[in-house]
Amino acid sequence: MHLSAVIYDFDYTLVDSSVGVVKSISYALTRGGFPVPSPEQIKQTIGLSLPGAFDQLIDQELTEEQIDALVTNFIARADEVMAPGTKLFPGVKEAILAFHEAGIHQGVVSNKLRRRIVEVLKRDGIDHCFSVIVGAGDVPAHKPDPTALLKAVECIGCSRDSVVYVGDHLVDAQAATAAELPFVAVLTGFTSREQFQAYKPLAIIDSVARLPEVLGSGAAESRALA
Repeated sequence: MHLSAVIYDFDYTLVDSSVGVVKSISYALTRGGFPVPSPEQIKQTIGLSLPGAFDQLIDQELTEEQIDALVTNFIARADEVMAPGTKLFPGVKEAILAFHEAGIHQGVVSNKLRRRIVEVLKRDGIDHCFSVIVGAGDVPAHKPDPTALLKAVECIGCSRDSVVYVGDHLVDAQAATAAELPFVAVLTGFTSREQFQAYKPLAIIDSVARLPEVLGSGAAESRALA
């Protein structure tokens, strides 16, 4: 394939944000009077929208007012702890810089607030590598709805068959399928290789660190890695 752009999910794809997420969700649940599940249970919701995460963690039907309060408390705590609790995975910075130097457009499409994404990318000195960032609140629907991905592709100005979306969660695979984009799955989250295979990804790799090697070697070799 001719590669023009790489678009990434953020949490558990480029970064491990689990420390900040666990603290923020635990705070919101405590303030709301709900039981706090284990850190591992909370980590498995990373990648979902906030309402989706709370719906998965709370064993009762929530009112709109309860969801709004949980989200508000999450955001308040995340403003304090999210950036310090978010770290790039090993090799990610080098991969992003390699694509940038090769003239490949890059973007982020995430269910996370855009300002949090920008804060981390700036802190780690790679914000200049990204042509577009679409986060929660930038479009009316969360992944797996394809709207955010399609917006990012439109902003970059490339044809869909030359853009690859990279993610760690089934909602990423589903969004890529709905947007008719080639998809690369990374195993840095909680989704298994077997779960991804149903979506026929271009490749399934251990981490974003391998992307320049995989995408630079051609689509045929990439498919062989899946």
